[in-house]
Amino acid sequence: MRRSYEAHIRCYLTPLLGEIPLARLRPDHIAGMFQTIRGWNAEITWQRAAGRAWIVAGGDVRKSPRVIGENTQRRVYATQRPALNAAVKQRLIAWNPCAGVELPPEDRPEARRWTARRRPGRSSPTPLRTR
Repeated sequence: MRRSYEAHIRCYLTPLLGEIPLARLRPDHIAGMFQTIRGWNAEITWQRAAGRAWIVAGGDVRKSPRVIGENTQRRVYATQRPALNAAVKQRLIAWNPCAGVELPPEDRPEARRWTARRRPGRSSPTPLRTR
């Protein structure tokens, strides 16, 4: 967990927001960070489709740029939000700018239920055991 927090800070938060003073940080800065990440994703996808062996996304500080999934973006947001909540509690800022940012809704497939046909290694449901 600690390693992922460190990676979020090193790869996304510091390069994209690090030069903005805490007191001036606004929701549009945070939304802009995610817009930049989506731009990197588009560039990486385009370069892969073009068959480029060496992929470069402008501003991406990671060693090997790859598409940053929506779940990773949510985890970056989840790393930043409590840090800014702590800044509010310490009265370093008046409110958390993450409160004004909404990420796109999750695209989750509908959950599939286990049926007698889909149970691994069984042809029929397991009978209930009674004492």
